[in-house]
Amino acid sequence: MNTGNEPFLTSIEKLWQEYRVFRAMLQEYGTLRNEIIRCIKHQHRVLVVESAAILGAVVAMAIKDNLVQGVIFIGIPPVFIVLTSLWVIEQSRMMRAGNYLQCLEVLINRELGKPHLFWENWLRQSRPRISAYHYLAQTIGVFGILIVMDIIGIVGMLWTSDRILPGQIGITLFTILAVIYISTSIFVIVLVFLTLVHKQQPIEEFMTSREKIRR
Repeated sequence: MNTGNEPFLTSIEKLWQEYRVFRAMLQEYGTLRNEIIRCIKHQHRVLVVESAAILGAVVAMAIKDNLVQGVIFIGIPPVFIVLTSLWVIEQSRMMRAGNYLQCLEVLINRELGKPHLFWENWLRQSRPRISAYHYLAQTIGVFGILIVMDIIGIVGMLWTSDRILPGQIGITLFTILAVIYISTSIFVIVLVFLTLVHKQQPIEEFMTSREKIRR
């Protein structure tokens, strides 16, 4: 029997469904925001370890023991290669999350009818010159630390090679290590560059792909 409540119940059900979707978007937004914070914390830890490694390099220069000097110099390039790789991983995760949050902000604001969430969009649309300077400084910093410490490690390693392992064998071994370090560093630098200059998916393409998934 038709009680006349069907339109009302349908409206309530629709509102409840929209609320669930909106709540899911907010939860996703909060989760990704926390993910970005974790990435930043991990990057800070990487910088702390890099600072300690730089201090170790300074100490190595003051130590008179050839073996200790050589071991420290040999360890500097791989340490900074690994640390820079970890930094790139966190940077990539953070940028992916930020790009997705920019699109999610648009969706949430459309549901709300007003732009209440705008942080990620503001970062990408407001003050483009400041953003460009930020990425330039970041790139120079990451490249600079890796390159400088690689040079210190490789030069120091070759400088102490004849005292650690005299003869042609030592020269050959440390030259091979230097080539490996340089090649790996170039590879990591390329990864850093590709990570920092990547282009995100346009918002409209994101919306289109989202609608396809929902179907």
